[in-house]
Amino acid sequence: MLLACNAGGIAVIGRDDPAVSCAPGCASADGGCVVDYCASLPALAAAPTLDGVLECGLALAVIDPGGFHGNLPKPPELSVAYAAAWRPEGIYIFADVHEAQRLPAPASASVYCGDAVHAFIDDNGAYAASPAYDTPGTRQMVAAAPATATESVARGERYATNQPILPWSSDHFRTFPTATGYVFEALVTAEDLGQSPSERFALGSHVGFDLSISYGGLPSLYGDAACPKRADFILRTSAATATTAGFPHDDTRAFCSPQLSASR
Repeated sequence: MLLACNAGGIAVIGRDDPAVSCAPGCASADGGCVVDYCASLPALAAAPTLDGVLECGLALAVIDPGGFHGNLPKPPELSVAYAAAWRPEGIYIFADVHEAQRLPAPASASVYCGDAVHAFIDDNGAYAASPAYDTPGTRQMVAAAPATATESVARGERYATNQPILPWSSDHFRTFPTATGYVFEALVTAEDLGQSPSERFALGSHVGFDLSISYGGLPSLYGDAACPKRADFILRTSAATATTAGFPHDDTRAFCSPQLSASR
């Protein structure tokens, strides 16, 4: 890991790569990044290494505290910083979850029934029968948090409209324990979206995107002790825009549609 400073003197996290600047220069004066991953996703210069370290050249944005929805107030230590980007072979997503617990779903329950990251991706940001997911083309990917402070895991599931729960290739994502919670890192490919592995993402096109975090524990948000999840912490809140008001985070009408742009 490298802690570098951008042109404004703001510290940013990035990979220690002498060939590429790790200071993206997109932080505000108060230290909060103003990059908008719902407007555009930058291109990665090289294929990412899924090792729990943010890829070089990316800045972290923060989920607004108002995005917390559950049966208890937001824990004061809970925060999520994230980044997203693209390569021809996939959409890159990184999330750094700060929390005082690691409570992934029990082995007998679905992955979302505990601490987990939900990544929502559509191949082009357009939907044939919204709010239904395009099949193929749209998927909700869920990755469980690690259970211990020492072992990374790749326990995940994929969801599509009117489809059985699908496996998620462990080569495409992983979660890593940290001193302050855990990190999620993934490269969502066309194959993950149910498409041919030969499909590619292209400069100037759009994708659908949303992100949320499950917060584990009882009492259950669903009134079911077998599914110990207390809340969702959502990037696209119900009040994000007039067009997304009232739609849940897994509804395509709440997804944003960033354009795939050049490198920063």
